Amino acid sequence: ITCTATADDGNGGTDSATTSVEISNTDPTIGAAGIDPAAGATTSSLLVCAAEAADAEDGALVPAYTWTNSTTGSALGTGAQLQLLPSLASPGDTVQCDAAATDSAGASVSASAAVEIGNTAPAFSVAAVIAPATGVFTGTLLECAATADDADGDVPSVAYSWTAAGAEVATGAQYTVDAGETDPGDSAVCTATATDAHGGTAESSASVSVENSDPVITGLALDPAAIGSYGSIACLASLS
Repeated sequence: ITCTATADDGNGGTDSATTSVEISNTDPTIGAAGIDPAAGATTSSLLVCAAEAADAEDGALVPAYTWTNSTTGSALGTGAQLQLLPSLASPGDTVQCDAAATDSAGASVSASAAVEIGNTAPAFSVAAVIAPATGVFTGTLLECAATADDADGDVPSVAYSWTAAGAEVATGAQYTVDAGETDPGDSAVCTATATDAHGGTAESSASVSVENSDPVITGLALDPAAIGSYGSIACLASLS
């Protein structure tokens, strides 16, 4: 802004002076940035970043948003929203949003917020199943199988344990029914436990009923083997 002053003495004499001042720009201001959800985000969450910015000369400003995986240093995208994927972030990573506002004079201001990505427990895509499901007797070999997936992109490990009459009788995918551990009518239970790389777990169980085995005569003999017209004889049978 320039101001010029001119003086006239009335007799033809004049004088003038000029001065000026430059108007400085006022930097914009921005409030705290926030991410929704602020907690409980997973590798499949939709994140929304928000911040309010204003400028004394320009009024309300619309911030520009950028997203970064602070743990890996990777740029994830721009815009107020970010759809997470397992390829962008893993459980335990920190995702940061930077909000920046710039006024018409080029002055800028920024704010940031961050969230930690949580783990999603694995889930069974195929529940535990025991084969055979029927016709289970002492000595029958049972096999348990289940398939688990993980939304975070991990490949869960699956471990198996067997219980009968409330006690653990075996570990591993297979179990041979043992008369010392089960009685007819008992249930043999297989529990499949899936564990992901970040300690998340899930369980799936199946059971079969142990059936009664009919007795088997393995031997039959007369004692004595030969006898005359009179005397005693015994019939001896062996069972299993």
